Amino acid sequence: MRKSGNKSRFKLQIINKSALILLAVLLGIVAVSSIWIWWMMLWIPEKSYQGKLPPLTTAEITLRIKDYYNKIKKSWLLKLVFGTLVNMKNSIRQKTF
Repeated sequence: MRKSGNKSRFKLQIINKSALILLAVLLGIVAVSSIWIWWMMLWIPEKSYQGKLPPLTTAEITLRIKDYYNKIKKSWLLKLVFGTLVNMKNSIRQKTF
């Protein structure tokens, strides 16, 4: 027969020494990684570039001209479309029957 005052022989241990060590190591890795990532995002080079920039290559000049042309063309097209819509709005009248 059991006595009611007896403590159980088996203790269920959720947190033991090896689990705490593993948790500390994982938290350390996360902390070091976070600090390293933060440092790399905010890092600025020690020296800034000085001197003349190298001249643009032919491909870069062509790209710049095409980009400028596309911007002009798009703005011209937008002006035409919105201007036409405004004119259409002004020309629409309510018809009575």
